[in-house]
Amino acid sequence: MAKGSGGTRGAAGGGSGALASSLRSVESSIRGLDVEHSYIFDSNGKLLEHNVGNEGAVESANQNPEFYASKGITMTHNHPEDKSFSANDVSFGVRTNANEIRATSKEHTYSLKPGKKGWGIPRGDLGAFKVHADYATHLNAYRKKTLTQLSNAMKVKDTATIKKIFAGEQHYAMKALAKQYGWTYKVTKN
Repeated sequence: MAKGSGGTRGAAGGGSGALASSLRSVESSIRGLDVEHSYIFDSNGKLLEHNVGNEGAVESANQNPEFYASKGITMTHNHPEDKSFSANDVSFGVRTNANEIRATSKEHTYSLKPGKKGWGIPRGDLGAFKVHADYATHLNAYRKKTLTQLSNAMKVKDTATIKKIFAGEQHYAMKALAKQYGWTYKVTKN
């Protein structure tokens, strides 16, 4: 089980005023961009890392998650499409023992924090595999639930419904994962 880092796991937007201010500033600047940008801050709001990815992903330049495990980090990034966290996003949070991971889009900001007892999953490769497996299980449950609706929408080329269904699958998986592990998952309208 992941243990707390000793850092502040305070209210959404971070534990310190400097962190909250840094998050507001960065998120307002990356909201709506066509490629993903990630920013990693320590619990005092100090920028540790900034990365630029592509339309669908961004990776940390530091490939050693243990480097961040004791720093009480908050990672925020943008999603060009209004979707919740991917399995890779969640895995990053678990592997680095982050205080919070965030994703922002034009429409929403998503926040995920560990529960009172931490992430509840080992930080190493085993934890990453577990996150991906559980995430896939919840996605499959959503897809089974929406298959008929999606099929009907595709027949009549109802693109609005199709987009809504696909956008909803990550949100569904995140609500289920948060419930499963006791995490705090929030979605705020921008």
